[in-house]
Amino acid sequence: MPVNRYQYTTIIELTDKMRPATFYRRDLKTVRQYAKLIYNSPDADDDETNAIETHERVMAVGERMSKWAHEFYGSAEYWWVISWYNGKPTDSHIELGEMVSIPKDLEYAIYIATRET
Repeated sequence: MPVNRYQYTTIIELTDKMRPATFYRRDLKTVRQYAKLIYNSPDADDDETNAIETHERVMAVGERMSKWAHEFYGSAEYWWVISWYNGKPTDSHIELGEMVSIPKDLEYAIYIATRET
C-alpha cells in the first residue's frame, strides 16, 4: 500500500471571511487545503542521505516520473519520491536529456524525506 505523501501535512480550513468575493462566486462557506509540506533536502550533507543508492535514467520524450515509479516501486503513486530526490516538482521541470536519479530503496528514501530534523 503506497505511503500517502500528505500523511504528515497539516490541513488548513479557509473561511469565506478570507476571500469573500471568491467564496460568494463559488457558493462556498469553507475550503480545506493542505499546508505546504517541506521535505528534508536530499542534498543535505549527512551520512544517511549520502547512503541512498540510485538508478539513473535520462529524460526522453514520453518518460514520466510516474512511469519510473511504477517500474521501480510497483506503483505510480511514488512519483513524488523521485521528484523530491531530484528537486523537480513536476515532469516539466526536467529537461530532455537530463539525468534523473531514482532511489533504489524506497522505504529508506521515504524515511529520509519525512524524518524530523
